[in-house]
Amino acid sequence: MKYYADFESPTKTINDRVDIYLWGLVSEDNSYREYGISIETFFSAISQLNSNSIIYFHNISWDGVFIIHY
Repeated sequence: MKYYADFESPTKTINDRVDIYLWGLVSEDNSYREYGISIETFFSAISQLNSNSIIYFHNISWDGVFIIHY
């Protein structure tokens, strides 16, 4: 199944760190919607998805930084 994800975060660092304050994950057919407030809860949510799932990001060049550094 295909999913769409987006992270929201401040554009300025706080204590030399930028954190996610909201994320959303929605299935292509809208049958699944999940929201959270940390990178840890995002990874917990996607770990429950089928292994052949594909996740598309709204802005992977920004959101991907959080995934790479997790």
